[in-house]
Amino acid sequence: MIEVVNKLMDELRAGNIAWLVLFLSGGIIWHCITNFKQIQDFLHARRKQKVDRLIEVLKCEHLDEPFKKFLQSQLNKEYWYYVTDISTENKYRDLIISLYNSSKGELSFNHFRRANRHLKFADGKVSIVLKWLDTFGYYMNFGIAIFFGLAGLLVICLSLAVVQPDDLLQILPFVALSGFSIVIALFSLSRTTAVYSARVIKKLIDNQSAQS
Repeated sequence: MIEVVNKLMDELRAGNIAWLVLFLSGGIIWHCITNFKQIQDFLHARRKQKVDRLIEVLKCEHLDEPFKKFLQSQLNKEYWYYVTDISTENKYRDLIISLYNSSKGELSFNHFRRANRHLKFADGKVSIVLKWLDTFGYYMNFGIAIFFGLAGLLVICLSLAVVQPDDLLQILPFVALSGFSIVIALFSLSRTTAVYSARVIKKLIDNQSAQS
Protein backbone atom coordinates (compact mmCIF):
# COMPACT_ATOMS: atom_id res chain seq x y z
CA MET A 1 0.00 0.00 0.00
CA ILE A 2 2.90 2.35 0.88
CA GLU A 3 4.45 1.56 -2.48
CA VAL A 4 1.24 2.55 -4.26
CA VAL A 5 1.07 5.85 -2.36
CA ASN A 6 4.70 6.60 -3.19
CA LYS A 7 4.05 5.96 -6.87
CA LEU A 8 1.03 8.25 -6.77
CA MET A 9 3.13 11.00 -5.19
CA ASP A 10 5.76 10.53 -7.90
CA GLU A 11 3.09 10.90 -10.57
CA LEU A 12 1.85 14.15 -9.00
CA ARG A 13 5.38 15.55 -8.69
CA ALA A 14 5.89 14.73 -12.37
CA GLY A 15 2.96 17.03 -13.19
CA ASN A 16 0.38 14.35 -13.95
CA ILE A 17 -2.70 16.45 -13.06
CA ALA A 18 -5.03 13.70 -14.27
CA TRP A 19 -4.24 11.71 -11.13
CA LEU A 20 -5.07 14.69 -8.92
CA VAL A 21 -8.41 15.25 -10.68
CA LEU A 22 -9.16 11.54 -10.52
CA PHE A 23 -8.63 11.21 -6.80
CA LEU A 24 -10.30 14.50 -5.95
CA SER A 25 -13.39 13.37 -7.88
CA GLY A 26 -13.30 10.01 -6.19
CA GLY A 27 -12.91 11.66 -2.79
CA ILE A 28 -15.90 13.95 -3.36
CA ILE A 29 -18.10 11.07 -4.52
CA TRP A 30 -17.00 8.93 -1.57
CA HIS A 31 -17.65 11.80 0.85
CA CYS A 32 -21.19 12.30 -0.49
CA ILE A 33 -21.95 8.57 -0.31
CA THR A 34 -20.61 8.07 3.23
CA ASN A 35 -22.22 11.27 4.55
CA PHE A 36 -25.57 10.98 2.75
CA LYS A 37 -27.39 10.08 5.96
CA GLN A 38 -25.96 13.12 7.78
CA ILE A 39 -26.92 15.45 4.91
CA GLN A 40 -30.43 13.99 4.84
CA ASP A 41 -30.75 14.35 8.63
CA PHE A 42 -29.64 17.99 8.45
CA LEU A 43 -32.30 18.87 5.87
CA HIS A 44 -34.91 16.92 7.84
CA ALA A 45 -33.98 18.77 11.04
CA ARG A 46 -34.40 22.16 9.37
CA ARG A 47 -37.92 21.20 8.32
CA LYS A 48 -38.71 19.95 11.83
CA GLN A 49 -37.70 23.34 13.26
CA LYS A 50 -40.69 24.99 11.59
CA VAL A 51 -43.02 22.42 13.14
CA ASP A 52 -41.47 22.98 16.56
CA ARG A 53 -41.87 26.76 16.26
CA LEU A 54 -45.57 26.39 15.45
CA ILE A 55 -46.08 24.06 18.41
CA GLU A 56 -44.33 26.54 20.68
CA VAL A 57 -46.48 29.46 19.47
CA LEU A 58 -49.69 27.46 19.92
CA LYS A 59 -48.85 27.05 23.62
CA CYS A 60 -49.28 30.79 24.12
CA GLU A 61 -52.43 31.60 26.09
CA HIS A 62 -52.87 35.08 24.59
CA LEU A 63 -53.84 33.99 21.07
CA ASP A 64 -57.33 34.76 19.85
CA GLU A 65 -59.41 31.92 18.44
CA PRO A 66 -59.20 32.79 14.70
CA PHE A 67 -55.42 33.07 14.85
CA LYS A 68 -55.13 29.85 16.83
CA LYS A 69 -57.20 28.01 14.22
CA PHE A 70 -54.97 29.41 11.47
CA LEU A 71 -51.82 28.24 13.29
CA GLN A 72 -53.36 24.80 13.88
CA SER A 73 -54.10 24.55 10.16
CA GLN A 74 -50.51 25.55 9.37
CA LEU A 75 -49.21 23.00 11.85
CA ASN A 76 -51.23 20.23 10.20
CA LYS A 77 -49.88 21.33 6.83
CA GLU A 78 -46.25 21.41 8.02
CA TYR A 79 -46.58 18.04 9.79
CA TRP A 80 -47.92 16.56 6.56
CA TYR A 81 -45.00 18.06 4.61
CA TYR A 82 -42.53 16.87 7.24
CA VAL A 83 -43.78 13.30 7.05
CA THR A 84 -44.57 12.94 3.33
CA ASP A 85 -42.39 15.58 1.54
CA ILE A 86 -45.56 16.75 -0.23
CA SER A 87 -46.47 20.39 0.22
CA THR A 88 -50.20 21.01 -0.24
CA GLU A 89 -53.29 22.40 1.46
CA ASN A 90 -55.20 20.24 3.93
CA LYS A 91 -58.15 19.55 1.61
CA TYR A 92 -55.84 18.11 -1.05
CA ARG A 93 -54.01 16.15 1.63
CA ASP A 94 -57.27 14.34 2.34
CA LEU A 95 -57.73 13.66 -1.39
CA ILE A 96 -54.26 12.12 -1.62
CA ILE A 97 -54.99 9.90 1.37
CA SER A 98 -58.31 8.88 -0.19
CA LEU A 99 -56.61 8.14 -3.50
CA TYR A 100 -53.95 6.08 -1.75
CA ASN A 101 -56.55 4.12 0.22
CA SER A 102 -58.52 3.42 -2.96
CA SER A 103 -55.57 1.39 -4.29
CA LYS A 104 -56.22 -1.11 -1.45
CA GLY A 105 -52.53 -1.53 -0.66
CA GLU A 106 -51.48 -2.19 -4.25
CA LEU A 107 -49.87 1.25 -4.54
CA SER A 108 -47.02 2.31 -2.26
CA PHE A 109 -47.24 5.82 -0.81
CA ASN A 110 -43.66 6.35 -2.00
CA HIS A 111 -45.10 6.81 -5.48
CA PHE A 112 -46.86 9.97 -4.30
CA ARG A 113 -43.68 11.19 -2.64
CA ARG A 114 -41.55 10.63 -5.74
CA ALA A 115 -44.15 12.10 -8.11
CA ASN A 116 -44.62 15.19 -5.95
CA ARG A 117 -43.65 17.73 -8.62
CA HIS A 118 -46.03 16.15 -11.12
CA LEU A 119 -49.04 16.37 -8.80
CA LYS A 120 -51.50 19.12 -9.67
CA PHE A 121 -54.10 20.39 -7.22
CA ALA A 122 -56.95 22.36 -8.76
CA ASP A 123 -60.76 22.54 -8.61
CA GLY A 124 -60.84 20.18 -5.63
CA LYS A 125 -59.15 17.39 -7.60
CA VAL A 126 -55.75 15.73 -7.74
CA SER A 127 -54.31 15.09 -11.19
CA ILE A 128 -51.00 14.24 -12.82
CA VAL A 129 -49.23 16.60 -15.22
CA LEU A 130 -46.61 15.08 -17.51
CA LYS A 131 -45.20 17.37 -20.18
CA TRP A 132 -43.34 16.19 -23.26
CA LEU A 133 -40.09 17.35 -21.65
CA ASP A 134 -40.73 15.04 -18.69
CA THR A 135 -41.23 12.07 -21.01
CA PHE A 136 -38.14 13.01 -23.02
CA GLY A 137 -36.07 13.30 -19.84
CA TYR A 138 -37.36 9.93 -18.65
CA TYR A 139 -36.19 8.06 -21.75
CA MET A 140 -32.97 10.08 -21.97
CA ASN A 141 -31.98 9.32 -18.37
CA PHE A 142 -32.93 5.68 -18.85
CA GLY A 143 -30.69 5.51 -21.93
CA ILE A 144 -27.83 7.24 -20.10
CA ALA A 145 -28.17 4.80 -17.20
CA ILE A 146 -27.92 1.80 -19.54
CA PHE A 147 -24.97 3.30 -21.46
CA PHE A 148 -22.85 4.21 -18.43
CA GLY A 149 -23.78 1.04 -16.58
CA LEU A 150 -22.57 -1.12 -19.46
CA ALA A 151 -19.53 1.14 -19.93
CA GLY A 152 -18.57 0.72 -16.28
CA LEU A 153 -18.83 -3.07 -16.48
CA LEU A 154 -16.89 -3.08 -19.76
CA VAL A 155 -14.06 -1.04 -18.23
CA ILE A 156 -13.77 -3.50 -15.35
CA CYS A 157 -13.66 -6.46 -17.75
CA LEU A 158 -11.03 -4.78 -19.94
CA SER A 159 -8.87 -3.86 -16.95
CA LEU A 160 -8.90 -7.46 -15.71
CA ALA A 161 -7.95 -8.68 -19.18
CA VAL A 162 -5.22 -6.12 -19.93
CA VAL A 163 -3.63 -5.09 -16.62
CA GLN A 164 -1.59 -7.38 -14.40
CA PRO A 165 -3.47 -8.13 -11.15
CA ASP A 166 -0.47 -7.17 -8.97
CA ASP A 167 -0.02 -3.74 -10.59
CA LEU A 168 -2.38 -1.69 -8.42
CA LEU A 169 -1.23 1.64 -9.81
CA GLN A 170 -2.45 0.70 -13.28
CA ILE A 171 -5.66 -0.89 -12.02
CA LEU A 172 -6.74 2.13 -9.93
CA PRO A 173 -7.59 4.42 -12.88
CA PHE A 174 -9.78 1.70 -14.40
CA VAL A 175 -11.53 1.07 -11.08
CA ALA A 176 -12.09 4.81 -10.55
CA LEU A 177 -13.40 5.28 -14.10
CA SER A 178 -15.66 2.26 -13.76
CA GLY A 179 -16.96 3.46 -10.40
CA PHE A 180 -17.59 6.94 -11.80
CA SER A 181 -19.56 5.46 -14.72
CA ILE A 182 -21.66 3.31 -12.42
CA VAL A 183 -22.41 6.30 -10.15
CA ILE A 184 -23.60 8.27 -13.19
CA ALA A 185 -25.73 5.28 -14.24
CA LEU A 186 -27.34 5.01 -10.80
CA PHE A 187 -27.93 8.76 -10.62
CA SER A 188 -29.55 8.81 -14.06
CA LEU A 189 -31.70 5.84 -13.15
CA SER A 190 -32.85 7.62 -9.99
CA ARG A 191 -34.01 10.54 -12.15
CA THR A 192 -36.54 8.28 -13.88
CA THR A 193 -38.44 7.33 -10.72
CA ALA A 194 -40.51 10.54 -10.55
CA VAL A 195 -42.01 10.05 -14.01
CA TYR A 196 -42.50 6.32 -13.45
CA SER A 197 -44.39 6.96 -10.19
CA ALA A 198 -46.43 9.71 -11.86
CA ARG A 199 -47.49 7.24 -14.55
CA VAL A 200 -48.54 4.70 -11.91
CA ILE A 201 -50.66 7.30 -10.10
CA LYS A 202 -52.13 8.56 -13.38
CA LYS A 203 -53.20 5.03 -14.24
CA LEU A 204 -54.94 4.75 -10.86
CA ILE A 205 -56.74 8.07 -11.40
CA ASP A 206 -57.79 7.07 -14.94
CA ASN A 207 -59.16 3.74 -13.67
CA GLN A 208 -61.20 5.53 -11.01
CA SER A 209 -62.54 7.98 -13.59
CA ALA A 210 -63.55 5.11 -15.88
CA GLN A 211 -65.40 3.34 -13.07
CA SER A 212 -67.31 6.43 -11.93
